[in-house]
Amino acid sequence: VDLPSPPVVVAVAADGRSAAVTAAGRLAVVGPGRTGVDFEDARIKYRAAAFTPDGRRLVAAGDDRTAVVFDVELGKELDRFDWPAGGAEALAVSPD
Repeated sequence: VDLPSPPVVVAVAADGRSAAVTAAGRLAVVGPGRTGVDFEDARIKYRAAAFTPDGRRLVAAGDDRTAVVFDVELGKELDRFDWPAGGAEALAVSPD
């Protein structure tokens, strides 16, 4: 994946086969057979990311007080959540 700067956040899927990296507001997933699924969204400077336990979804958040859920295989946004607190610095996803 050609990122514009060194990665800021790296999240590794539970199976260890995929990783999410962020740099300069871009988010990409890399792994075997992947050239880098890009989840660029100009509205968000991504600062945190976490895979769901099954590795099929990726949750990412940033400065805009929004968390976005992506389908990793399709590279599509599935859902978006807002919260009143400041921007995200870290994320975790529970099994349930």
